[in-house]
Amino acid sequence: MLFHVDFLSDQSVFAIVDKLEKITANLDKVEPLRTNINQKRKNAIKGVSVVTVYGRWIVVYIENILNQEDTQMYFFDFRFDIQQLVEGMFSESVANSILTTQARYDEAFKDKYDTAELTLAELHEVVIQENLFACNLDEKVLEKAKVLGVLPILQTLKDGDTLKVCFADEIEKNEHYTIKNIYALVRFGGHIPRNNSDNGFVYIKLRDVQSNTGLIEIFLEKVKQTGVQFDRISILERFTTARLN
Repeated sequence: MLFHVDFLSDQSVFAIVDKLEKITANLDKVEPLRTNINQKRKNAIKGVSVVTVYGRWIVVYIENILNQEDTQMYFFDFRFDIQQLVEGMFSESVANSILTTQARYDEAFKDKYDTAELTLAELHEVVIQENLFACNLDEKVLEKAKVLGVLPILQTLKDGDTLKVCFADEIEKNEHYTIKNIYALVRFGGHIPRNNSDNGFVYIKLRDVQSNTGLIEIFLEKVKQTGVQFDRISILERFTTARLN
């Protein structure tokens, strides 16, 4: 089972989900949790809190009934000492519930450690490997190209062109972090009628490139596998540590 998160701490001790669409997608995968939440809502006045376990993760759901936007989901790896962390994040009752769950985490769960994993990918992205994602939904690729300011370039093809790639980077910023992501946006097809069936778009994304410079070569190899031609040296120079900073 793969859960989508918005923030993952160093060493993956804990994770936070802020986006409602990701929270909804996560709940869709674990019907018992959704059922438990719905039952608690019946008697709740202001909010709902649920603590449970999936794989090696203690899962915490906090909902503000009066403001659905103020809803979060948290994941804590039970193998770490999280007492000080949770006592600083939650009310006393919720923190006690988390720590009690951790204390009762039975040896029987060991064979289920790897049954649930976390990813920072967006819901429309496919996970290639950690921090390296792809998207082949035309609408989402074009939407991202517009945000990155490369849509006119990506949409413009010369007669006879069948492939085109645009490299771009973005700053992703929220209350948890500020990072830089790099994208390779690829267009397949072109003006030639026989290529019409091959028209389409895809992007490959390297998340938080400054912390994952070791993935740049793998990122470029994945771009190369799409069949596009590009100056590898100039791209590598563009994403050197000095330039990224």
